[in-house]
Amino acid sequence: MLPSSVQYSMILCPKVRASSQLYFSFMYIFIGLGSFAATCFLVFVGWTVYEWRISHKTDKHSRALTPFNILLGICLISNVIHDGTYAMVWFISEVIYVTMIQHDFERHVRYLASEIFLATWAMAYLGYCWVRSETILKRVWTTKLRWVKRAFVVAPFFILSPSLFQAVKITIPQTFGMQTTFNTASYWLQAVSAAALLMMDILLFYTFQAYVSGLSEENSLFLLISRYGIGFSSCCFCYSVLSLTKPFLKSETVYIKIALSIVMHIVSFLMLVMKIHLFFVNKEELSPAQLGRRMSRQIEQSKARMDTESSSSTGKASVQMQLGRDRVGSLASVGSGKTEVTSSPAVRKYSTKRGLIAWVRMASDS
Repeated sequence: MLPSSVQYSMILCPKVRASSQLYFSFMYIFIGLGSFAATCFLVFVGWTVYEWRISHKTDKHSRALTPFNILLGICLISNVIHDGTYAMVWFISEVIYVTMIQHDFERHVRYLASEIFLATWAMAYLGYCWVRSETILKRVWTTKLRWVKRAFVVAPFFILSPSLFQAVKITIPQTFGMQTTFNTASYWLQAVSAAALLMMDILLFYTFQAYVSGLSEENSLFLLISRYGIGFSSCCFCYSVLSLTKPFLKSETVYIKIALSIVMHIVSFLMLVMKIHLFFVNKEELSPAQLGRRMSRQIEQSKARMDTESSSSTGKASVQMQLGRDRVGSLASVGSGKTEVTSSPAVRKYSTKRGLIAWVRMASDS
C-alpha cells in the first residue's frame, strides 16, 4: 500500500486534478456549505450568550440551555457535521480514483455519518417545531391534540430507520444477492422516512396557515411564529419531496444530496433569524409605550362592546314598554267606541303580524 504522503502528492498533482475535477467540485461545494453552517452556529452561540446576559439582569433564574436553544443548536451543528462528512466522502472517492486503492469501508462510514446527521437534523427540526409551536398546535387541534402528539413521537423512528439499517448493512458481510436485497430494503425505508416527514410538514403548514387566517393582531408573537413557520415548513416540504425522490433516482443521488443540504441550511437559517426577530419583537411588546397602547386598545374595545350591548338591551326594553302602552291605549279606544289604533315606528318594526292578531282578538272580545 502506498504511503499517505505519496497518495496526497498524486491527488494534488495538477494533471491528475484536471482529470478528476468533478470529485473536487462536489467536495468544495460541501466545504462551502459547511462553512456557512459553522458561521450560523457561531452566530447562534454568540446571540444565545448575549440574550442570556440581557435576561439574567432582570431574571436571575433565566437559562441559556432551554429546549428551544438546544434543539436549534442540534440543527445547526448537524448541518456542519453532515457537510464535513460528505465532503470527506468525495475526498476518499478522489483517492480511490487516483491511487486505485480501495477505501470502501472508510467511504461507507463517512456516508453513514452524513446520513445519521441528516436524520438528526430532521428529528431536531420536528422537536423545535413542537417546542416553539406547542401553544399554536393546542389552539388549532383542540380535540385531536393527542393524535398530533403521537405523530410527533412516532415520526422520529421512521426518520432514523434508514440510517440504522445502513449501519447494520455495513457490519454484515454480503454476497451479491444479499447486497441487492439490502439495497432494495434501504431504498424503501428511505421512501417511508421521507413520506413520514412529508406528512408532518403538511400538518405543520396547515396548522400555521389556519392560525394566521384566524388572527387579526399584527404584532402578536404567535402570528410572527406562524408566519416564519409557514416559511420553513414550505422549505421543509421541498426537502421531504426531494427525499422521497432520492431512492428512485439513484443516478442523481449526489445532486439530490446537494439540494437537500441547501434546503437544510435555508430552514436552519430561517429558524435562527426567527429567534433573533422574536427577541426584538418581545422586547418591543413589553415596552411601557407598547403596553400602554395595548391597554388603551383593549379598554376601547371593551367600551364599544358594552355600548353595543347596552343599546341593544335599551332598545328591547323601550319596544316592550311601547307595546304595553299601545295595548292599553287600544283597549281604552275600543271601550270608548274609537277604532283607530296608533303605533310607533318601533312597534311597527318589531310587532307586525303578532300585534295585529292580538288587537283583533281584543276588539272581538269587547
